[in-house]
Amino acid sequence: MEYGHTFPRALKTHNGIRHAEWVLLVHDLQRCLDLVVLWKQFLSKNERPRRDDLLAQCLFRDAVVSFMSCFDKDKGPVSLDAQSLYASLNGGLTAFQWFLDVRNQSIAHRYGPHRMAHTVAIVDEDTGGLLGNGTAIYSTYVPTKDDSNALEILIQVAIKHARDEVADLSLKCNAEMEAMHPSERLRLEIASYRVPDDRSLRLGRRKYQNIHRQIRSDVDIPSHETLKETRASIFKLDVPTQDGGEILAGMEVLVVREADGTWCAISLELDLQGYGTDRESACADLVAATETQFEFAINDEQGDFEQLFFATERQYFEMFNTHRRAATLVQFKKLADELQRMSESLATEPNARLAIRLRAIEESNAATDMVGSEHG
Repeated sequence: MEYGHTFPRALKTHNGIRHAEWVLLVHDLQRCLDLVVLWKQFLSKNERPRRDDLLAQCLFRDAVVSFMSCFDKDKGPVSLDAQSLYASLNGGLTAFQWFLDVRNQSIAHRYGPHRMAHTVAIVDEDTGGLLGNGTAIYSTYVPTKDDSNALEILIQVAIKHARDEVADLSLKCNAEMEAMHPSERLRLEIASYRVPDDRSLRLGRRKYQNIHRQIRSDVDIPSHETLKETRASIFKLDVPTQDGGEILAGMEVLVVREADGTWCAISLELDLQGYGTDRESACADLVAATETQFEFAINDEQGDFEQLFFATERQYFEMFNTHRRAATLVQFKKLADELQRMSESLATEPNARLAIRLRAIEESNAATDMVGSEHG
């Protein structure tokens, strides 16, 4: 998705995500309002053919279902609250509750009094003889003009609130983007969208985005052509558990120095970055970003903790592996030299025995600096 000579990039911070979700909500509400306006046009006709009545009922059902879904707190990162929106509006909460009941009982789940049927027997009231049989059905609700006016008012109040949220978050997001270092902006993920296929229709939006995050790697973006230095390190994540234990995990970190001297520490597994004037401060900033990300996930009402663990772009994994391989060769060369010295020493002490101890990298409390390389 090219835009001029650059690529639009997604701001996936807390404010960035909420801003995008409120924009979606405004879009949904505006669509609901358009449906109600069209619905009122059908209702304004004095004589309506059967076709217009059916269309009006369809518009009513779609508008009510779409509008009420904006208040479902378990369906997305942001939602509307009826109490705060309509408590001060005369009859607002009563009207909202009526439409909510219609949605739940008659439109969405169809267990309410607007959808009933009986299998009937036609009986002679004097003799009890069976005269016939049939069915008695009541399965429709025909909305009125008053209903359309009430729903339109509720939607207009909701749109105003949602637009105010968008305006406030827009200012916060602009401030965040202005405060970012240019290198940090260049590492924002590409704002791309891949049309879901049949296998993806049942996925939630967040899980679908996680699966397809590598879409940005499909775009040929020149980056880090002017790196001055690159180092590959492994940090130990020591996370306490609720029962008093701990979980140890190695976090692969690529630390790069840009041409302007800025250092950036990139977590390959978490796709987080830290920035600083030197390696130590960049790594410290990365640790702080990791803690913030964990706290944000724990407090997320959605409880989708898989959102934490995204792989960064492939190019950084390749850079990390290249430097890790070089570091391994350097260490084994040092080991070979030391073994040679030990061998020469042990040759004069026949009873001596070399003790070799291996220790997992996760057991180390310190970051293990693996390699440093200079790029001219």
